[in-house]
Amino acid sequence: MTHADDYRRLRTRIAAERLFEKTPAIYMFIVVLSLIGVAGSFLMLTVLGGRLWPLASVIIMIAYSQLGFVGHDSGHRSVFRSNRANDILGYPTWSLLLGISYRWWFRKHNAHHGRPNEMGADPDIDYPLVAMAAEQLESVPKALRLAIRFQAYYFYPILGFMIFMMRLRTFIHLLTTKYQGRWIEVLLVPLHFVIYLGLLLTILEPAQAIGFIVAHHILMGFYFGVVFAPNHVGMPIFREGQRPSFLQQQVETARNIRGGVWLAYFYGGLNYQIEHHLFPLLPRFRLARAREIIRPFCKEVGVIYQETSVFGALRDIAVSLNDVARLAFKPKPVSS
Repeated sequence: MTHADDYRRLRTRIAAERLFEKTPAIYMFIVVLSLIGVAGSFLMLTVLGGRLWPLASVIIMIAYSQLGFVGHDSGHRSVFRSNRANDILGYPTWSLLLGISYRWWFRKHNAHHGRPNEMGADPDIDYPLVAMAAEQLESVPKALRLAIRFQAYYFYPILGFMIFMMRLRTFIHLLTTKYQGRWIEVLLVPLHFVIYLGLLLTILEPAQAIGFIVAHHILMGFYFGVVFAPNHVGMPIFREGQRPSFLQQQVETARNIRGGVWLAYFYGGLNYQIEHHLFPLLPRFRLARAREIIRPFCKEVGVIYQETSVFGALRDIAVSLNDVARLAFKPKPVSS
């Protein structure tokens, strides 16, 4: 029996447990709760002035991130049954509320899901100043190798700039790419900035507004980074041309993060990364149950299933990045 047969058997078991059934009411509750958080942050600034802008920036960061996770799930068609309903939720949550192109993100994200941690195919392993595998060092200019040597130390700090980079990629995408529905994002993304900046500059002094914006974006970038990095960074990298089975590639390039209900909330369900990658259509609230089926199944068919704690994952990432960094200065063997 091949891994293709194994995957079909596994999918049949997941379907038999009715785990593909959607849970839109729970998602709508999270949306409402997050919108209350956003509104509450601006209300706090209005009533109390700029004295508590650091606290308000933390609250709005968490609220916006949760909206981003809902938009992530709508892009995977795991909130509603119809594609149209998922897009009606996805465009406002990403393009309007976050100011990031919903379409750009999911074109990139779907490419990642198709072939995770595969060189030349997964856009999420191509960082300008980070090498995830020894093979990537070959394309790093000598001038950057000195920086790569310290990547284990600066990897987490640069995650704080993730949102700024996503906004830049959004503007490039909107200016250079034609696609169906582009006019929606051309309207919604600028509207986000008009509302967001307009409210802040109305409520706060300019210096406080700048502090709020910087704190909000860096915190949110770091939050997203700490959620997304443990998913695949430090896990096996496949070279171009290697063709593992779908089951093997999706499971062995991902790691789960152990934790309870609160961890699953703050991770948007992505702590169940293996289950999410195997079955992206699963609503996040079904992933814990899916884990109970998938983990022993992987052991049964001989596929490596990795699960660790948050701090264990962050430590493993640092060790992996440091191991690759050491190779940046390792002399190449002299061919005879």
